Amino acid sequence: MPETGRYRTKLGSQGVYILLGQIGLVLATAAFWRVGAWPMVALGGLVLCLAVWILLGTRYVIGDAVLDARRGPLRMRIPLRDITAVHRHALDRGVTLGFGPDFIGIEYGANAINVSPRDADDFIRALQAAIPARLPPRTIGRDRTPPRNP
Repeated sequence: MPETGRYRTKLGSQGVYILLGQIGLVLATAAFWRVGAWPMVALGGLVLCLAVWILLGTRYVIGDAVLDARRGPLRMRIPLRDITAVHRHALDRGVTLGFGPDFIGIEYGANAINVSPRDADDFIRALQAAIPARLPPRTIGRDRTPPRNP
C-alpha cells in the first residue's frame, strides 16, 4: 500500500504518567524481591515492555485507500471512503489511539476514532488530499473548540 503520510503520536502528560507508573511498578516489585518474587518481577518486566511498545508504537499512516491507526498491539484500518467528518477536538465516543493533549476526532460510518498526531495541521491536510471529494470543506478541521453540553 503506497503511503501518503506517516505520523507519530504527540506524547502528552498522559503517556508520561503511564510510563512512569509502569517503571514504579517494576521498581516496587524489585524492592520486595524475595526468593518467590521472580514471577512478580517477570510480570512487572512484561508490563513495562508492553507500556513502552504502546508508547513507541502509536502511529497513524494515511495510505491510498486506508487510514491505518496503531497503538501498540491495537490496530485499526479505516477505509478512507468511509470517513464522514474530521474534527479538531476529541469526540465523546469511539476509540482513543493517542497520548497527546489535543485530539482529532474522525467519524466513519457509525463509528469514531480519536487520534493525536504530532503535526495535526499536516495530518488534516494529508487526509483532505487523500479524500477531497468525499468531505465537504466545513467538516475538515474547522471547529477548534469542543461542542458545549446543554
